Amino acid sequence: MGKNGGIVVLLSVIKRNLYDVQVMYYTCLNFWLLSYYKESAKYFAGPASGIIRNVITIIQNHSREKIWRVAFYLFKNLSNLHENTIEIMVDCGLLKVVDTLLKGNIKDTELKEDLETMGTLLEKNLKILTSFEKYMKEITSANLEWSTVHSEKFWKDNVKKFEENDFNLIKKLVVLLDSENPKNQAIACYDLGEFCRFHPFGKNVLEKIDGKKKISDLMQHKDSSVRENAVLALQKVMLHNWQI
Repeated sequence: MGKNGGIVVLLSVIKRNLYDVQVMYYTCLNFWLLSYYKESAKYFAGPASGIIRNVITIIQNHSREKIWRVAFYLFKNLSNLHENTIEIMVDCGLLKVVDTLLKGNIKDTELKEDLETMGTLLEKNLKILTSFEKYMKEITSANLEWSTVHSEKFWKDNVKKFEENDFNLIKKLVVLLDSENPKNQAIACYDLGEFCRFHPFGKNVLEKIDGKKKISDLMQHKDSSVRENAVLALQKVMLHNWQI
């Protein structure tokens, strides 16, 4: 079992036992305990893992304060663990969930305080974290990080904005395919794949600026994440209207 094996097991438990109160309580409890483990940060902060989204689903399906309590212990820890986790919470609609819970009759005063604190934090970050400017700033810095601006939702909502200045941001992404940082290369592959997936002329744009060939070359990269994202991106480039 790999380093993220325990997390994979917990996510599978949610799929099989979502409506079992006790199982979901102990699942949230395990996630909370894992959040104290420094090595787990990258898994909680990666949108692809779906941990935060799944815990929110548990909250929405159970009206038990003991589940809410441990879930928000987890969210509180995560908000201090990695800044990306706050972005994921915002994108997964946790603020709306908090508002709904606060309208109910919560008996636990500590839980109510945790909800109010989390609500304030999410509301404060909502405007900042949903802006296209964040993406532009990250591309300009040439230091990409897996976050909610590298996701299906972001590309689906913003793909037309990449036409500006003769697809300048797309050209910058292609340049990042030559980066010495494997994370930059992997994320650039992912983003270019999503661009081709959602833009009607994405494939043509990418071919004109030599992006398709560079992605193909990265399929042989020594880094597994770069290879995987290059393969996935090329599939999106080659297949018209890929799973839209």
